[in-house]
Amino acid sequence: MSHKPYSRIMTALERPILFLVTVFSTLRRWMLGRHAIGIVYESENGTLISGVGDMFVGGNLGFRGRYEVAMLNSLLALVGPESRVLVLGTHIGALAIPLAQKVREVVAYEANPETFRFLQYNLKLNKIDNLSAFNLAVGDRPGRIEFFTRAVNSGGSGRRFDRSTALQLERANRIEVEMVRLSDHISDPRFDFVLMDIEGSEYLALQGMRPILAACSYLQFEYLPAVLRRSGVSDENLVAALGDNFAEFRVQGTDICAKRADFLRLFKQLRRDNEHVDVLAVAERVRA
Repeated sequence: MSHKPYSRIMTALERPILFLVTVFSTLRRWMLGRHAIGIVYESENGTLISGVGDMFVGGNLGFRGRYEVAMLNSLLALVGPESRVLVLGTHIGALAIPLAQKVREVVAYEANPETFRFLQYNLKLNKIDNLSAFNLAVGDRPGRIEFFTRAVNSGGSGRRFDRSTALQLERANRIEVEMVRLSDHISDPRFDFVLMDIEGSEYLALQGMRPILAACSYLQFEYLPAVLRRSGVSDENLVAALGDNFAEFRVQGTDICAKRADFLRLFKQLRRDNEHVDVLAVAERVRA
């Protein structure tokens, strides 16, 4: 599993690459003017508007014409016309909108007010009427929380100020957003698939959605070792928060999988190798 030589190379290149990306983003915002708020992209994910300075999701849409299409196709294979999907961390809708085009209903949450505005535009551009979107953060209790937004990588906005290289190069904007506990906010907890991409807040969100976890067939979430360490969340905490519904974990993009008895061992290995991965959790009833 270890990719340490590659990781060392990427760590050495990270700062100069991010510096150039940040400079390009700044220049693009300056050239287009302060009244330009977004750029429209025709992509494999749909017709999408992203922030002028966004060089990660927006950069992929602009230069490659797609965003995470391989992963998107793997997710589309898990759902059907009658599926009900929950998306946490919807961003501008690059994954949620193609999902909505295939399933019966999508319920979506996005904490960042700026990207939520683009999400609303994108729903109209793609004529999506089966997606209910909420401009709310999700966590273990209701209330207002501190939230940090980013322009160069708006998808990396989140509730904790991460002193990573990216944030040292890019100034984060601190705001307050409303947070809900999903078990209180959603009346019907039955979803076939749950997609989580909430930049390190997964553990707290899991604690507030136990009925949803117990009912869903698939859950995909990010495993972020560095964020878990800074948050004081152990792998034992994470396994407990995921509950007893899941029989198998699959590391997306690899052939690595683990049965329930090996969940903790898998997380500990990922943490030792500092592997940032997407994990697909599969319910017992799906495998039966």
